[in-house]
Amino acid sequence: MKFLDVFSGIGGFRMGLEQAGHTCIGHIEKDKYALASYKAIYDIKEDEYEGKDVTEIEDFTELKGKYDLLVGGFPCFSGDTLVTTITGVKPIKDIKVGERVLTHNSKFKEVLNVWKKESDDLYKIKYQGSDGLRVTGNHKLYVRSKTENGFTDAYWKECKDLDTDLDYLIVPSIKNAIGKSVQHISLEEAWILGRYAADGYIQDNKRTDSNTYNNKIVLCIGKSKIKDLEHIKEYHYTISKQRTVYKVILCSERLKNLAYNIGKGSANKKAGFMFTQSIEIIKEFLKGYYAGDGYLKDNKVKCSSVSKRLIYDISILHSIAYNSSFSISNFIPPKKKIIEGREVNQNPYWIFSSRIDSDSKGHMLEIEGEIWTKLKSKERIYNTHKVYDLEVKDEHTYTVNNIGVHNCQSFSIAGHRKGFNDTRGTMFFYLAKILEQTKPSFFLFENVKGLLSHDKGDTFEVILNTLDELGYNTSWNLFNSKDFGVPQNRERVYITGYLRGRGGREIFPIRQTSGKDYGNEYTNTVPTRFRGSGGETYIKSEQKIKQIGKFIQSSRKSPSRYRVFDETGISPTITTAQGGGLNPHIIDKGNNNTNKNKIISVGGGKSQGNKVYSPKGLSVTLSANGGGQGAKTGLYAIPIITPNRLKKRQHGRRYKTNGEPMFTLTAQDQHGVIINNKQKELGYRIRRLTPKECWRLQGFPDWAFERAKAIGTSDTQLYKQAGNAVTVNVVKAIGEEFKKMEKEIKNDSK
Repeated sequence: MKFLDVFSGIGGFRMGLEQAGHTCIGHIEKDKYALASYKAIYDIKEDEYEGKDVTEIEDFTELKGKYDLLVGGFPCFSGDTLVTTITGVKPIKDIKVGERVLTHNSKFKEVLNVWKKESDDLYKIKYQGSDGLRVTGNHKLYVRSKTENGFTDAYWKECKDLDTDLDYLIVPSIKNAIGKSVQHISLEEAWILGRYAADGYIQDNKRTDSNTYNNKIVLCIGKSKIKDLEHIKEYHYTISKQRTVYKVILCSERLKNLAYNIGKGSANKKAGFMFTQSIEIIKEFLKGYYAGDGYLKDNKVKCSSVSKRLIYDISILHSIAYNSSFSISNFIPPKKKIIEGREVNQNPYWIFSSRIDSDSKGHMLEIEGEIWTKLKSKERIYNTHKVYDLEVKDEHTYTVNNIGVHNCQSFSIAGHRKGFNDTRGTMFFYLAKILEQTKPSFFLFENVKGLLSHDKGDTFEVILNTLDELGYNTSWNLFNSKDFGVPQNRERVYITGYLRGRGGREIFPIRQTSGKDYGNEYTNTVPTRFRGSGGETYIKSEQKIKQIGKFIQSSRKSPSRYRVFDETGISPTITTAQGGGLNPHIIDKGNNNTNKNKIISVGGGKSQGNKVYSPKGLSVTLSANGGGQGAKTGLYAIPIITPNRLKKRQHGRRYKTNGEPMFTLTAQDQHGVIINNKQKELGYRIRRLTPKECWRLQGFPDWAFERAKAIGTSDTQLYKQAGNAVTVNVVKAIGEEFKKMEKEIKNDSK
């Protein structure tokens, strides 16, 4: 059977289908890095069809009759709008399933899904408290409208219907979350960190005279502000006079690691880790920041930064501390400027202004204890842009650029579903368009599990209706990669079907030669004219992801190379091996732990990238993007072969236990060692998966990874490509069913 590979990535569909005996006639992929890896891996024929951007191809009819099977997934696009999370504001492109975001009613709720698409129905709105927001016309915002007698009750209103004369938008508060951090920061440290956020930098480079590293933060201070150093009494510092500034150097590993929470480089700084501190600590942090990068007079404050995230974090911290209104604006200066005879580059920057009292709210109002900001302008944008959506547990709302919004609807489901027309503006539309123009006999699509429940199943219904409208009999299954020979917990929806009138049969459920029925126990096979909601399905399996702990920040003043973990009631301790990229620091309760029966929880990130897993269980789902120390893969406790020599670099030496389901390789970074307090002979190294391991977890052979690596593909791209890929083993199993069906059709035609 011949197939066309759309949104091909690194070719998970191609690898699996070719292993099952099928032939690829063409591929379409926009990402230049993925496309380069694709071409390095596969034997591309001269006459093979190649398209680089499916959204720019108007006519696919030249492919009609040249292939039998269309395969593809639905890719995601990124956005830079800032979402308020429990750990600070973050671009939407960095939000991950499982993170907690601020809802319109000031609660933190878990993200269940991240959706992105293209749209030409956009508006730019402006209001006090933001430099503006681009939003689709049907996206709902939480508003109160002004009347002759006051204001209406709060209600949801679509952006296209907003009235600049009457409408006010909700500004959610996070006051309910303050004071819950277990990470103790002193008042002095808070002031220093604020000063660092304003105009400081970190020195953590390797010393030239030894095999050790610097542990310094440097504050740049003008001569007139030297008196500000009176705040520093607990930490020792030295002052170095430069040509135009004084540099205050503080040698402290603890301060350096606290400063990592803010970031390195002016454009990368943020301050969300302060969200859960007490008001007293937040105020001291703001004093330090305003002293370095602000103007404070007569209770008025003004500051600027090239980091948009930092300014938005500061605005939220200021509203927590002072309950005052604020404004944010963006300024774009000339790219070049002459300063003291030198030509320097200038970057765009954001300006924050407010008061440190609550007497004036400006264009903001306080109504029934909530803050509302006036809509100033609304402008239609006529170009096509990439937009986003979040599905949030219970609330279905979140906070973007400081205002509360409802999740927008990726598909038009306004009570008059028409199928194909309702998919315009989404990436599925292009797959449907290819089906419409070329009419292949079969198709196979893949997407995330959340497709079933998005918009209460309506999105999935539109997709199935569209396929029905195009003349295809359709079925679907939810498969987990762990059931197909790879130790990864990865649930994905597979949708397949055949063109009515050309012959065929349902592919699902898949029955392997072993007799195991993939899908029957925990998925639904849906007939063509499905009208249900999709619902939720659950995997029942004895194979589990085994979490044994997580990384947290130390609260001790003296730097410590310890973290608390607990797997069985005895608290093991992690120490960092030299040269480790993670360099973990934790609270060391060690043998002083009096509660032997419970897993110790002492804080730390809740994202996948901050948790530590046992290699004896399944791996967590690989992702193309991610945060935390474990980034896109999670962290794993890998046994070491010389636990009695904890300070020795391991250089790849490790145990491989019987029955271990995960393919594991040597980590190039010595990230850490975990040792049991009562059994000193047991040791582990804590590390991420390597890119090669991630490709293996997706079912790719080593030779495919080596070809992609050989053309100079960076580790960052290799991780991303694995996270975006389709699991080869699953596709191969489905491809074998297509092969059987193809044989049946040929026999019937004789």
